[in-house]
Amino acid sequence: MSHGYSLWAAAGAALLSSVVVGVINAFAIVKLKFIPLLGTLSVMYILQGVQLLITNNKVISISEPTLNLIANGAFLHIPVPVWIFLIVGAMAYVLFNHTVFGNWVYAVGGNPEAARAAGVHVNLTLALTYIIASITAFIASLIIVARLSGTVTGIGDIMLLDILLAGLMSAVFSKLSVPNMTGAVLSALFVGMLSNGFTLINVPTYWVFAIKGALILVAVAITTTQQRRVKPHV
Repeated sequence: MSHGYSLWAAAGAALLSSVVVGVINAFAIVKLKFIPLLGTLSVMYILQGVQLLITNNKVISISEPTLNLIANGAFLHIPVPVWIFLIVGAMAYVLFNHTVFGNWVYAVGGNPEAARAAGVHVNLTLALTYIIASITAFIASLIIVARLSGTVTGIGDIMLLDILLAGLMSAVFSKLSVPNMTGAVLSALFVGMLSNGFTLINVPTYWVFAIKGALILVAVAITTTQQRRVKPHV
């Protein structure tokens, strides 16, 4: 966009790039059997290096009416980013809780061998989850670019801890202690309010990271304990 291309051309290129990254992650984890967290983190840091090379580690500022609307607009007195969050969350909830594909995802996540024995295409289901994640990452990046009026290098590192915390905490809201959409939405709201509250009361950055790290440990401990209690009854 800073070179004169339209928002739609830039967004299309960004969506395509994001899906390609999702395919790369899926291939690394499904075919090459990488550990999921390490595989995706490795790809993320490679891409951050590419970003630094392309931008020369500089902030790229842009101003565009549609992006300004996304960042500052409101409908029924509710900001546009909140509407996007609610719509995407609702779509994901329906997908993972009221479709056959959602049942496949939970089956593959719970017991891949049992899912394969039941006729579920485990590799395809797992690969599709990474591609879906890449599409949601594109949507999130569009909101970030709109709110920042451009790009800021290293923003991924800043957000990574919040994303991990929201994802891990979602399992706390499940009877079976598994990640779920309702829990993810509630966790994201909690993490957002927590981060905003820390900013308002001027909590030092190192304390923010320490507290969020401790919350991750607590979430993992609670989930592990709950799973041990649930397993004998499943």
